[in-house]
Amino acid sequence: MDFFDEPQHLHVHVIAERTRRWGRQGRVAVGHCTELAALPPAELEPILSMLVESGIGVIVLPATDLYLMGRRDERNVRRGLAPVRRLLAAASLSPLRPTTCGTPSPPVGNANLPLMGFLLAVGAHMGTTQDLGQALAMLTQHPARILRVPDYGLAVGCRADLVLWETERPEEIVAALAPPRLVVKAGRITVEHERGHQGALAG
Repeated sequence: MDFFDEPQHLHVHVIAERTRRWGRQGRVAVGHCTELAALPPAELEPILSMLVESGIGVIVLPATDLYLMGRRDERNVRRGLAPVRRLLAAASLSPLRPTTCGTPSPPVGNANLPLMGFLLAVGAHMGTTQDLGQALAMLTQHPARILRVPDYGLAVGCRADLVLWETERPEEIVAALAPPRLVVKAGRITVEHERGHQGALAG
């Protein structure tokens, strides 16, 4: 929703009102929201507060949004992403998801979630270690909370669903697109690549 270069719709107001009216706080997520990036700070801040109060998550689709937004701009072409850094600062859960691949929008991609984190880091100027950690959380922790997945994480007693990447630092999963070594589902190895020796875990 609200998938335009200019704030022509802002249906997020209606979604938030109905989320509160129907008692669905913490159970609603909206996708794209690129219109929010076109708002001046004074108009954006009340919407961010509304999203937080309504418990609404924002799903960012960097491949689609970078490919489609700003196409009519002849100079200073806009990046067309939702204001991710502002959303994170406002504590609105912002998961990343892969876009449809091999279609006209965009005609590239392979549904690789770390690649979405890489694109977000570039497109949203998220280059510090903390920023990259946030981008990784948008692939792991934030979606789990929006989906209300119980027992999620890397702790004793959590479900044994995880991916092991070949890197010593978690931020390199996004920053360097470190290759995956193992995928474990319900305690069983479902994918295994023989390449390296050291790795970082993410639930």
